[in-house]
Amino acid sequence: MNYFEENNKLLSLQGVIDRRNFIIICLIVLLIENLIYNTPLLYTLLKNPTLINVFKVSTPFWLSVLILATGIIAGALMFGAVVRRIRDIIGERNDNKIFLIASIFLVIKIISATPAGIRYSFGFLDIFITTCLIFFKGKITSSKPKSDLIKFNWGAFWGTWIWGLWNKVYIALLVLPLLFTAGGWFIFMLICGMKGNEWAYPKKTESLENFHNSQSIQAILFAFLAPVITVLCGGIIILSSGKLFQKYMEQNPKTKYEMIQKLTSYQTKATETNFEKIEIKEDEYLFYINPQAWISMSDNVKRMFFNNAFNYTLIKSKKYDLSPDMLSKNLDTAHKIKILSSYNNEVLAYFELSQQPDKTQQIKQIWNSGIKLNKKPATP
Repeated sequence: MNYFEENNKLLSLQGVIDRRNFIIICLIVLLIENLIYNTPLLYTLLKNPTLINVFKVSTPFWLSVLILATGIIAGALMFGAVVRRIRDIIGERNDNKIFLIASIFLVIKIISATPAGIRYSFGFLDIFITTCLIFFKGKITSSKPKSDLIKFNWGAFWGTWIWGLWNKVYIALLVLPLLFTAGGWFIFMLICGMKGNEWAYPKKTESLENFHNSQSIQAILFAFLAPVITVLCGGIIILSSGKLFQKYMEQNPKTKYEMIQKLTSYQTKATETNFEKIEIKEDEYLFYINPQAWISMSDNVKRMFFNNAFNYTLIKSKKYDLSPDMLSKNLDTAHKIKILSSYNNEVLAYFELSQQPDKTQQIKQIWNSGIKLNKKPATP
């Protein structure tokens, strides 16, 4: 390969790389980081919400190892692209200078993944260097004529897997398993948008002009069609799986009981995470929260916190069930719940209905109006 020949491979030290393809590699590495770190961490927290309290105090050793491993892998994957990008920017045959700068970048990326790096915000320095590599125009690639094929494909971005089936670009179907990751699907949507034309055009026999016209029409179509198809497919999946789940639960009451136990356990842990302290007494149930955090919440979130406290109390007092009249049976419990300020014990939320509603449906309609909120508590 020629020393200054363009090279867009993920792992290579030879040649140069332009800004667009460098961004694509950054997105690919970001997607890999998402799969190695963000997604496993998300599922770990969903399984055990109480870990949030542990993270507030210190970073567990296993998490530090995972962060560091992610940083090393990401740095190793990015090193070749950084070398080629620097070579493109400075436009000279001085490999000593190029590898020195790239090595500094690699060291910063690894340090940013250590506890000390996180504490002193080395991640911002990593982002700054990457941004500079993106925005500095290359001396080599900028002198080459631009390809008429290279454009952002909005149809591939909006349509992803639907666009992939339409254009026989089956790599776009990877977005489907990525829907179960912590945002990896969006990163892949950007990759599809940037690489769409390169994936689709070699499979066509039409002229480049007709190809662009076709892709422009698809972009408009998928911008409206993709959300509709997604909602319809999601609704069908939810309804069908819901019926199958209900039938299975009816046939397996033991599994249903275990599922309810698991859900109540999860809700209990999540509620304990939301409040600083909880006191369950005979005549009152007290939930303490930082008033500054309370002020920053919307009214809907505040009511959600009260509802969580209500469910938590029912679970602990063994009154929780899934019956339609659960609210009407436990109004006396709701009246005993108070959310208090951890600063001065000021009441932040309580429940009060002037009269007992007659019907279960009526209770559901007026439930939120019974939750009284203190919107301006005293703060430290």
